[in-house]
Amino acid sequence: MKKLILSALFLSATSMAFAQQNVSTVDQSGNDQNANVEQHGLKNDTDIDQTYDTNGADVYQWGTKNDANINQYGIGNEAGIEQVGTKNVATQLQGLFTLFGGFYNSAMATQYGNLNTSLQEQEGDANTAEVFQNGTSNDATQYQISPWFSSGNYANIYQDGKNNSGEQYQNGEGNAAYITQFGNSNDAYSEQYGEYNFANQWQNGKRNEAEIYQGDEYNTATQSQSGNDNMAVAFQNDFTSTGGYNYAEQTQSGNRNYAEIDQGLGSYDEGNSAVQFQTGNDNVAYVDQEGYANSSTQSQDGNRNISETYQNGSGNVSNTDQMGNDNGTYTDQDGDLNVSGFAQDGKDNLGFVFQNGTGNVSLSSQTGKGNIAIIDQNGVLNVSGTIQNGTNNGISIDQDGWLNVSGAIQDGKNNLGIITQNGLGNLSLFSQFGNGHSNTVNQIGNGNVSTVNQNN
Repeated sequence: MKKLILSALFLSATSMAFAQQNVSTVDQSGNDQNANVEQHGLKNDTDIDQTYDTNGADVYQWGTKNDANINQYGIGNEAGIEQVGTKNVATQLQGLFTLFGGFYNSAMATQYGNLNTSLQEQEGDANTAEVFQNGTSNDATQYQISPWFSSGNYANIYQDGKNNSGEQYQNGEGNAAYITQFGNSNDAYSEQYGEYNFANQWQNGKRNEAEIYQGDEYNTATQSQSGNDNMAVAFQNDFTSTGGYNYAEQTQSGNRNYAEIDQGLGSYDEGNSAVQFQTGNDNVAYVDQEGYANSSTQSQDGNRNISETYQNGSGNVSNTDQMGNDNGTYTDQDGDLNVSGFAQDGKDNLGFVFQNGTGNVSLSSQTGKGNIAIIDQNGVLNVSGTIQNGTNNGISIDQDGWLNVSGAIQDGKNNLGIITQNGLGNLSLFSQFGNGHSNTVNQIGNGNVSTVNQNN
């Protein structure tokens, strides 16, 4: 009887020991491979495969049911995984799908917490990938492809919180991508093709989304989001577009803001610059640039403002500044060296600017509520300036030709002013102070001059 009891206790203890032990498997083929594994806790699993020469792998795991996988195929690759917590999973693949393997790639993954996952895949030479995650159920994915004998690409993901997702794809040489996320359920994605593109994404809050797509060379895109449910998207030389050297900057603070920059969707785009600032809630900013050296700045401070800018040509400049709520601007520039500036401060103001030609200038400001201004310029070196202060004022400026100049001031309520110029060198100025004034000027020909002042 004693023998039966002792036998049962021995079998039970043995089964518990096997059930709780950590598992490590190392397979090395080639010369001068190096692998180090350290595991503390229960049911941690490590699998290392090394093929060819002088690859290095380090794994450190502390906790329960963590899983580390490293597969190296090539020469001089370095991989490291550190996991502390429960049920974290990290996978690093180097050179598996490259002829003769990968050379001198580096991958590092550090995960603290529970249920975090990391996947890093490197093909080609001299790529560097880094992941740091702290929290629960975060996910990081990095894909890097580079040519032989190149300087490789660099990718970094830092996530602190819960249910965040970061993904980076790089195919080329000299590209750099950064993702930094704090909070919960944020999502960031960057995709880079070509050479020496730079992408930086920073998010703090909940359910924010950021996307960057870059092709060709030397493009720069930065995205910063603070708050909840914001979305930022930037396209640079993507989908067969060529050019390079474009700059995109998007900053969002608040909730449910949307910003999009399109610098190249199947067209030639080089040296364009687009900047978007949003503070508040439910603002929308969009810019589309095609051509060379166009510049656009959109600033929104308030709620539910909308700004759209379209630029096609070279050297066009557009600046839009919105303060308040429910304001809207639309700017369309087609040609070269056109300049548009529009400032809004108040509520429910609307502004439209259309420029077609070369060297046209339009400057407008609106303060108050419910004002509307429409500026349409066609030709060369036309100039328009408008100022609206008050409520429900309306201005329409239509210039067609060369060197036409118009200026309009409205201060009051329910005023209406219309100027139409067709020809060369016409000048029209009007001012309205008070309420309910109406003014219409039509100039056809050359060198006409009109001045109108109204007040009550």
